[in-house]
Amino acid sequence: MNTSIANSPNSNRVIFIDLLRAYAILMMVQGHFIEVTLSSQYQTTTNFIYLIWATLRGMTAPLFFFASGTIFSYLLFRADKPEISNPRIRKGINRFLMLVGLGYLLRLQPANFTQFFDISSKEMMPFWAIDTLHSIGFGILLIILLYKISKITKINAGFLFSTLALTIFLISPIIEKSSFINNLPIPIASFFTIKFGSNFPIIPWNGFVLWGAFLGFLLNQKKISPNNFLFIFSLIFIGLFLIFFSGDYLAFLYKMTAIEVFRELFMKNILFLHLGSVLFASGIFAFIATFFKIPSIIPKIGNHTLMIYIVHIFIIYGTAFT
Repeated sequence: MNTSIANSPNSNRVIFIDLLRAYAILMMVQGHFIEVTLSSQYQTTTNFIYLIWATLRGMTAPLFFFASGTIFSYLLFRADKPEISNPRIRKGINRFLMLVGLGYLLRLQPANFTQFFDISSKEMMPFWAIDTLHSIGFGILLIILLYKISKITKINAGFLFSTLALTIFLISPIIEKSSFINNLPIPIASFFTIKFGSNFPIIPWNGFVLWGAFLGFLLNQKKISPNNFLFIFSLIFIGLFLIFFSGDYLAFLYKMTAIEVFRELFMKNILFLHLGSVLFASGIFAFIATFFKIPSIIPKIGNHTLMIYIVHIFIIYGTAFT
């Protein structure tokens, strides 16, 4: 989550992804700050200003997950050499361990010290809840696993990323309602459901990481450039299509197949709307990065999202050590 990008064919990074991450982390910081300081009487959708703010804030997490998957996948495939092992694999595994470890550390509270071995106790519930860092960490691990599968089986990695991302979206209502999840130990079940307090379980949130990984894979193809107008237009067009027509398409699929999951996704069409918003925003930021001079501070913010995330959590919510 912390290297630097430039929009150049010889660079290791793509500037519009850092713009996405900078926007996402700044929205996350101000979103958490306003959430804990704004009086509850103003936190209502009848307030037009709050409604606009809440709508924009709702894009923050999908953008952050998507951008994290994009940049890791982009760097992973850029470092791919047939004759040597990919150094990004080791770095990615280390990043996975660090993010998951930090995720649990940030949720550590004094009560956890005495209740740690009673995993189902009320005091331990917040500790096991899966948040941003855990989920992104597992998303990175999943990208590495699919990358290795692609190498072994010779199946196109982009196909694996997009297929699994779509599968995660489609099965998310099934997983959430599954009684089997409820029978798992809470530390494991928390990775798959919000019922035990998780904010970002890996299903469906790793779907956004994998859609980002798919884009990162595409950006390594010789015919695709982030500066190309066709690339920018495609992101914007696909994003708008998902925003305005994904619900209709899900309803059509349910009508044609009578598969219940399509009805559930249509009734609560959040995932594909968020994906459309992310792609649309990616196109806009790609346009800005291509045709406008970007202040150096913006990529630097996108380059230090992990540190900013941790510091703002310490300041706003505190920790067991403060």
